This record gives sequence, structure tokens and C-alpha cells, in this order.
Amino acid sequence: MDEYIYFELNNRRLKINRENSEDIWIWSFPTKRKKQYWRNLAVSTDIKGYKLIRIGTKQYKLHRVVYLAHNPNWDITDNGCKKNLIDHKDNKKDNNHISNLRVATKSQNNWNMKNVKGYYWNKERNKYQAFIHKDHKIKYLGIFKTEAEARQAHLDAKKIHHKW
Repeated sequence: MDEYIYFELNNRRLKINRENSEDIWIWSFPTKRKKQYWRNLAVSTDIKGYKLIRIGTKQYKLHRVVYLAHNPNWDITDNGCKKNLIDHKDNKKDNNHISNLRVATKSQNNWNMKNVKGYYWNKERNKYQAFIHKDHKIKYLGIFKTEAEARQAHLDAKKIHHKW
């Protein structure tokens, strides 16, 4: 079995290593000085921590290109919120191995966010109020005396409502 996957994107021939997503190459066309050859693509990082590559004049997030290479029927140009986001299962933006990537809706992509509190201080009642987002609606989980109780209620609700 070849260690590379061959595919096309932006009218360019590409190959990517099956195990190392940063080992990505583009087919360069011949010039008077050079013959046809494979050229390694440079990988950069944006300010949010996502890896980027440039193919022709267009810049792509590497995790979307990796997913496309392994799933050629997936539409990389559809950036809508329906069900075309690519989610990092372990929430690490630099882990672009195909086993760590999955297609997600915007809601599903938000479910694995780590630093979501899920509660707030209710001034009127002088207690903490816990909540969770489900199907674009806020579901209130109750009023709690302590911050720890409200946090635990949110975490318990995530196990029920954010299964994925």
C-alpha cells in the first residue's frame, strides 16, 4: 500500500502522507529550467492555532485538506453551518491526524469546548443558576447554593445532552 494519498484541490495535484498530515506535496509543472517534480508545501499557523497551507492563490486550513484527502466526496468549499465543519475530537488544533477529525454541525463542534462554565450568579436569588445549550435553545438546570453544585449540574447535563 502506498504511504501517500493522491487527490486534487484547486486544480492542483496533491499527495499527503497517510500518517503524517504535515507531509503534504504539490505537483509542480515543468519550466524551461526544471522538469516536473513534487514540491513540499509549507505549513504555517494562524493566530488561533490552526495549521494552514497555500495551494495556488488560496489558503486552506490543514485539517480540512486532510479530511478531504481521506474523504474525496466531502465538499471542502461548503463552509456553511449545516453539517460541514471539521471538528478535532481531542480539541487540539495541531493534531490533524484523520483519526482525530470528524464532520460536525456548529452545535456539535461547540460541545467539546473545555472552558465553558455553564452557570452564572443570579443576583435576584443570590444563588448560582446552571444551564446548557441544546438544539439552539437554553435549557435551565436549576438554582444552586454553591458554585461547585452548579458546575456539577452542568457537567452532568453535558453527559446526557451532548453525547457524541
